Amino acid sequence: MRTDTSHPLVVAYLARLRESAALLPPEDAADLVADITEHLDAALGEIDPAAHDADDRVRSVLDRLGEPSTLVAAAASSSEGAARAVTPGRDPVPGARWAVVLLFAAGLFSVAWPIAGVAWVIGLVLFVRSAAWTGGEKTWGGLILGSAFPLGVVVWGIAGLAMFFTTAQEECVYVNGGEVCNGGSVSPMPSELVLGVLVVLVPLVVQAVTAVVLFRRARSR
Repeated sequence: MRTDTSHPLVVAYLARLRESAALLPPEDAADLVADITEHLDAALGEIDPAAHDADDRVRSVLDRLGEPSTLVAAAASSSEGAARAVTPGRDPVPGARWAVVLLFAAGLFSVAWPIAGVAWVIGLVLFVRSAAWTGGEKTWGGLILGSAFPLGVVVWGIAGLAMFFTTAQEECVYVNGGEVCNGGSVSPMPSELVLGVLVVLVPLVVQAVTAVVLFRRARSR
């Protein structure tokens, strides 16, 4: 029997390699994964899976290869297009950082929904097309920033309804044959104010942190 690439440690390593290689052109990514898989298959063939130190020897083989991100960076230097994907300060696809800015701004200024809606659509298109982030980063980043505008519209809508229903009905009385009307308002409870602030601030902080993280990662690649 021989150890092969179906070993759990190797499966996890190759999964990380494929995720990192998403920054490369498809052909380069496929070639890199194929080469590393072939190398591992040959190196692991010398390890007896029944040996007590089999896992340690597998780890040693993987350690000698290095981190997947390092392998991807080395492969990227072989082609001009891939090199752009890892060059600090440049976007693998033009508009990657604009996508973050537009999505965050659309959520922040969602009260101006016609303009914010256009920014949101443009930001989503740029975000989906960008190769500046891994698949995992696109998933959580898209969920958080992509929902900023719809969530903002909902929050502003709720706030408008709350203001409407906390306004007292106008009361009119007759004085000396004339009608005098007085409008009043009901002040919200302190707990309602705190809840309102939290509803606005918590999503805003989460979106801001997400935008900063994605922006920096786009610049570093």
